[in-house]
Amino acid sequence: MAFLIFGMLRATWALRREPQFVSLALLTVIAIASGTAFYSLVEGLRFVDALYFSVVTLTTVGYGDFAPQTDVGKLFTALYVLVGIGILLTFVTTLAAKMSQASPLHPFTSQPSEAVSNRAAAPCRSSRPAPVRRESSR
Repeated sequence: MAFLIFGMLRATWALRREPQFVSLALLTVIAIASGTAFYSLVEGLRFVDALYFSVVTLTTVGYGDFAPQTDVGKLFTALYVLVGIGILLTFVTTLAAKMSQASPLHPFTSQPSEAVSNRAAAPCRSSRPAPVRRESSR
């Protein structure tokens, strides 16, 4: 579990300067914060319960211990799920892709190592000799 958290933090640190990731992280925070504020104000949940319900709803876990009681709360939740799941899924997928690029003990690299790129650029050598081109005598 520690390697997973460490890997997530490393991936976040490595992605911190990419504008698309920063925007996505901001959207994720706004989605969770707006759900927390809504459920706290409209549904009357405590802050911790509202935050918990927002995260559980967006991650589609849905334990069933909380449910919106008002019609406005139910309508908001329907829209919140449709928009929020896409945002959260994209954020988590971006982090997971960055985490899978390196092992937890090695640093992330933006470009492949020279050894890998040299191997890829080297011509393929077959055990068979190259065909001989014969010119026609026309």
